[in-house]
Amino acid sequence: MADHVDELEEIRRLQAGQFESGIVIPLNEHCSRAYLSTLAVVRRAWEAFHMEFRQPGQRDAWSEVPNSGQVMAFLQWCLLRRQGKISGKLTTTTLKKYLVQLNKLFCDKLDRGISPSHFLKLTKFIGEGLVRKGASQEAVARPVATPAVVTDILYFLWALDEHEFDHPRIRLQISFSIMILLYFGIRPGEFIESSAHAGNNEGLLYKDLDIMIMSSDGRRRIGIEVVLRNRKGARGKRVKDISMLLLEDHEKPELCPVAQFLAMALADDALQDVKCAADMRSIAAPPPGVFKRLRITDDMKQTPILRRLTGRGQGLSPDKIFTCKELGPMMEALGYRAAHRERFMPYAIRRGHGALLDRSVSGAVRQKRMGHQHESQFQHYINRFSAVDGQSMVLDRPMEQEIVDRLASMATTVDVNAPKPHRACLTDVGRQDKRAGLRAHRAMRQEYFDSSEAFASATVTKTPEDDKSAQMVKEIARGRPPPSKMFQMYLRWDSPRSEIIQMFYNREPDQKAQLEDILEPLASIACPDRTTWRYPRTTVTTDGLCHCGTRQKRYDIRSLKQGTNY
Repeated sequence: MADHVDELEEIRRLQAGQFESGIVIPLNEHCSRAYLSTLAVVRRAWEAFHMEFRQPGQRDAWSEVPNSGQVMAFLQWCLLRRQGKISGKLTTTTLKKYLVQLNKLFCDKLDRGISPSHFLKLTKFIGEGLVRKGASQEAVARPVATPAVVTDILYFLWALDEHEFDHPRIRLQISFSIMILLYFGIRPGEFIESSAHAGNNEGLLYKDLDIMIMSSDGRRRIGIEVVLRNRKGARGKRVKDISMLLLEDHEKPELCPVAQFLAMALADDALQDVKCAADMRSIAAPPPGVFKRLRITDDMKQTPILRRLTGRGQGLSPDKIFTCKELGPMMEALGYRAAHRERFMPYAIRRGHGALLDRSVSGAVRQKRMGHQHESQFQHYINRFSAVDGQSMVLDRPMEQEIVDRLASMATTVDVNAPKPHRACLTDVGRQDKRAGLRAHRAMRQEYFDSSEAFASATVTKTPEDDKSAQMVKEIARGRPPPSKMFQMYLRWDSPRSEIIQMFYNREPDQKAQLEDILEPLASIACPDRTTWRYPRTTVTTDGLCHCGTRQKRYDIRSLKQGTNY
């Protein structure tokens, strides 16, 4: 009993009615950093407003809950003094957020806030009164990345992208992250480190995956149960953990997340008894109804699967997780390199996943899958298109849903002639601040797409000169420029990526890619210690020679060997 003296004393206080201090949880103990940052903006704005319009004898800004008139004055003052990001004026959505957060602050300080009836009145004032005074009703674009869009971008990432990442594993990690977003529809902060919880190093760890081997249609198949412990609003609440499944795909290896995960696990030496791709061949399919497991080594269970770099090309961190702050800009730049006008971000994929769920499952299942607290939250994921084929419905024809989805997605705003970000091509040299460069590129692209040149010619008219250009023919059919001569030469030396492209996209129609064959090149680029090889300041001349900008010499590319000091 001596160990519970403090608890018993607290019970006595609660029983006596002295409960206020016992149940109020300070905001900084349960809110994310991003939310606290926004609260700080509203706190400073309220204090500045109070100092400017304080009445004689009035106490400090937080001594009493303001009446409706005072809150109306504050919101109108914010509209006058603060600048919005979209059109120069604050939007009604932002002003409603200010109202909610101001109420939160008073509840935190005084244990009481604005009454529900007054809150409803103030919400109506924002939607009507402040709109007449100039509040913007514009909204940010909500692009939708359908599975077709995502598949095309993944194809570009592996088969056409000339951008050199600081480590080859980053390309694999981006690909795997995109697949997680595509198949699960979750928020990025639920499997890598969220910007709202920066520094906690939380996300998918090896211990969160249960790798099962089963028999399906007479052949071996691998399934992975993924436990999501960091869903929004449920972090640390184990009772609210949710599991989702990843399955090995025999038909489309380029879209198989199991192969990409196993490649990273092999490179990290995270599996017991399986140390290389060849070991997978000796694992036979169990009898029907029996499940075998691939075990994670004890020393890797607390290690993140997706990890950040320790430095420019120096290798992967042994324990620091990949972050949303890194993934978001990388995906956006990838979308721009793939000629998309709209920003290719994690939430674009989440919207596409949500649209599919809306047609396939009940509202309750969709709500749980998306991780929403209320069913109405899904309305924020619907873009301006009503993706319903009303024409076919009225004419009593089969719905052409695939065409409607394509027209309502990011696929309609692809322009291969749009400006590309820095280092989109192998010939781009020099370093550039990634975030500043991305901001400048957005402005350049906006200027291009606002001009009459945009979408003027989105098809490639050049025809191949000989029968050996099968790859060129494929790219023309896709509406993309064929691979550059330098990129084709580059792939001769980057043999793992060349093998991946061959097995993913250039295999014969009846050829089946075996998991073990795919794992070898994927595991090669996933090796944590490997750095990207490169020949800085080199270009390919018209005569097919490699021109070195450092030594001012020309070399026959065919005679160069990987790892030389040229």
